[in-house]
Amino acid sequence: MNELQAALQKPVLAKRSAAGPADDRRELYRAVCALRREVMLASPEISFDTLLFAGVVKPGRDYHMCDQYLGWNAKNGGSLILLINIRSGSPKVQDLVVDAQMESGDLKGKRLSGGAFLSPDLSFDGKKVIFAWTNQTDRCYHIFRINIDGTGLVQLTGGRAANTGLTDASYHDFDPCWLPDGRIPFISERRGGYGRCHPRKVPTYTLHSMNDDGSDIVCLSYHETNEWHPSVNNSGQIVYTRWDYLDRDDCIAHHLWLCDPDGCNPRAPHGNYPLPFTTMEGRSWSDGRLLWRGNVLVSGPGRVTMPNLPALSRGMAIVSVETAACGKTVVPVSVVR
Repeated sequence: MNELQAALQKPVLAKRSAAGPADDRRELYRAVCALRREVMLASPEISFDTLLFAGVVKPGRDYHMCDQYLGWNAKNGGSLILLINIRSGSPKVQDLVVDAQMESGDLKGKRLSGGAFLSPDLSFDGKKVIFAWTNQTDRCYHIFRINIDGTGLVQLTGGRAANTGLTDASYHDFDPCWLPDGRIPFISERRGGYGRCHPRKVPTYTLHSMNDDGSDIVCLSYHETNEWHPSVNNSGQIVYTRWDYLDRDDCIAHHLWLCDPDGCNPRAPHGNYPLPFTTMEGRSWSDGRLLWRGNVLVSGPGRVTMPNLPALSRGMAIVSVETAACGKTVVPVSVVR
């Protein structure tokens, strides 16, 4: 804690005002990010030395949340990256797919170059990675699997037309994650349909599931609006988020949802109303409700007693924020893995 307090007194971090030249604000932002990484890597819960992530080229414009994961809006570039020796001060960047060639399918013998990568997930034994990739040909995200050593690259969902949407067809498939038994939940537009509140056709995509070889694709959720980001909790349930505005306002109910691995028993732990959680509105509330901002949970302006939290997705940080009158500041509580 003393080291953290000392770091906060550095000249660049001592700047409290957002006013001033843009270069100063960028310098402050980068310094805060560097300090955030330092604090994170100092946690005893971080017992590994390698990070897996997708390198992504930001599109030239911002898209609606229902459009951002559609392949035709992706900007080519990036890759699947391992960052090795993250505490060393000089970590090594390793491109996991740069030399990998497809072992089967329409892309057999080819490399995944000139496309865009999305949402990698590491298997529970640490040996395999699943991820989504799109190219300039069919402009749809499809799901692939590769070994952690860069071998065994295979395509799990494809882009050819078929008689049924639940087999091999040209649909957007993304956000795969591993279940402990090896099955893979993912998000897909294979259920069909379009969102109700758009003045244009925006595909509905929801939770699906398949074997780890791409077979036995089934729809787990026939919800009529969009779903995102499945993960798995310590009870083996699938945790995901859903845009659900049935009998409620359209922009306050992006709650966490839970279901069994076969899609049964879907439910929102927070019930039918935004209290105590919500995900969309950017303002604070005087009644102390809690607000999701990105992957961070913060409280409203009053002193708040944290309720019993539901099972959360891996990588989700929880922080408690209370007013100065309470004598509190932003205090990290835990990081869910």
